[in-house]
Amino acid sequence: MGVGVSTDGMRIEGVPVGIEDWVKAFVAKKARVVITDVAKLDVVTDGLIHIQLLNFCQNTHMAFLGRNMVTRPPLRSSFWNYGTGG
Repeated sequence: MGVGVSTDGMRIEGVPVGIEDWVKAFVAKKARVVITDVAKLDVVTDGLIHIQLLNFCQNTHMAFLGRNMVTRPPLRSSFWNYGTGG
């Protein structure tokens, strides 16, 4: 997720687009970063503040990817072929 050139994929407004292996690796790396950051919140002793930080800071990263990633081709192709006989 640093600076560099990749022939397998790219991020468009934060959403990974590319070959399936590259997208999976991108999401896995993002998930590891979120898991590491969540562990850092253990020092927060106030339960309300802790859950607010989880909901509004950490949860948003994975929720953003979940909302904006393109579905896998087999699912998408069956949708586009619906009613066309294909």
